[in-house]
Amino acid sequence: MSASSAIASDCRGYVSSNPTVELNYNGSGNLYIYTSGSADTVLAINRPDGSWVCDDDGAAGTNAGLSFGGNSAGIYDIYVGTYGSSRTQTTLNVSEISLDR
Repeated sequence: MSASSAIASDCRGYVSSNPTVELNYNGSGNLYIYTSGSADTVLAINRPDGSWVCDDDGAAGTNAGLSFGGNSAGIYDIYVGTYGSSRTQTTLNVSEISLDR
């Protein structure tokens, strides 16, 4: 489904109707969520406070990536999608160290 229609107008690309991953993060430091692969990917994330954040190309090349500051514990619903409507494979990365650029 179109992320801009289903989630928020500033989201790009296409995502599934269910989260790709539900992350229960109990750390207190920085949190980095990003994709790595050869496809043009997007991320839509529902944060623990219920707000949405989206990204296209925030990591290296056409990979998506988002950073969350300290005190970011809670449940994150992570939707990994593609900029275009075709499906492809990518790797979802979660780190407390850095965002791969």
